[in-house]
Amino acid sequence: MDQGLDRAREAHRRQAWADAFARFSAADEVEPLGPADLELAAEAADLAGRGDDAVRLLRRAYLANADTGAIGPALRCAYWLSKTLSWGGEFAQAGAWMARARRLAEADPDCLEQAYLQLYEAEQLARTRAFVEMVPALEPDLLRGSELSLEGVLTLGQSTPVGATERIHSRSSLPPTRA
Repeated sequence: MDQGLDRAREAHRRQAWADAFARFSAADEVEPLGPADLELAAEAADLAGRGDDAVRLLRRAYLANADTGAIGPALRCAYWLSKTLSWGGEFAQAGAWMARARRLAEADPDCLEQAYLQLYEAEQLARTRAFVEMVPALEPDLLRGSELSLEGVLTLGQSTPVGATERIHSRSSLPPTRA
């Protein structure tokens, strides 16, 4: 299986999303994927246009991380799971997963990935054009080390159509994870 996983990871690195998803799926049939590979498989599924598979994989990754006490990775999974559900129109489920993530986050209030919760809240406010209310949601810790500033967030929101923030934020621009 290691060779199959290595090929799946390599396809992911090459951004060959359909190939990566197929290879991760095949490896998962042999032996269940670990949390990190579930995240990679979910990303590949999402970018290959397989939203339902991405949701299923992100749920598994969240639960696997939460069950092992890996709060940061679980919060990251909850963020992307909620985003994927929202893109599919499943707003109630998206909100429920974020509520679940907030409860989990209470176990580690210093976790850097708490920024995902703040980012999600700010994005929700942006959709309703509540730009001034975004400022308290984006605590300075979220913006530290990024190219954004509170002023930039406010002007971005005023000049950007609702929904465009998803196209601006990519996975690589989100807060880094702890090693």
